[in-house]
Amino acid sequence: MKFLNLALTAALCITFGVSNGQNNAATGSKTSQINQASTDVNDDYMGKKEKILRMLNVKEIPATFPKYTAGLSEQDYRMQVKSWLEKNEQFWSDEYKKKRDEKVQKRQEARKQAQQK
Repeated sequence: MKFLNLALTAALCITFGVSNGQNNAATGSKTSQINQASTDVNDDYMGKKEKILRMLNVKEIPATFPKYTAGLSEQDYRMQVKSWLEKNEQFWSDEYKKKRDEKVQKRQEARKQAQQK
């Protein structure tokens, strides 16, 4: 289960463009600025519908998929999505599974190398 949580967290961070917690003004990070600009709090899926659909093996987002509600932080919304994904693996696209597995495998290899040092 810990492995699955790690994999889902990694995939969501990439999908929803999680910043590293630093202020954009301080870092000048164009990536973080782009990610913030693509977040739409007036949209049911925070402007991420296309990315979400690429994660899923369906043409329409399921009715049970969490929708963004006003006042909810982006982090809280991502946690709702993560929870939904954990409970609904049958909706994962092959592309999403492959990317998730590759990222988890790289992390495991990095941990093994760090432990050998």
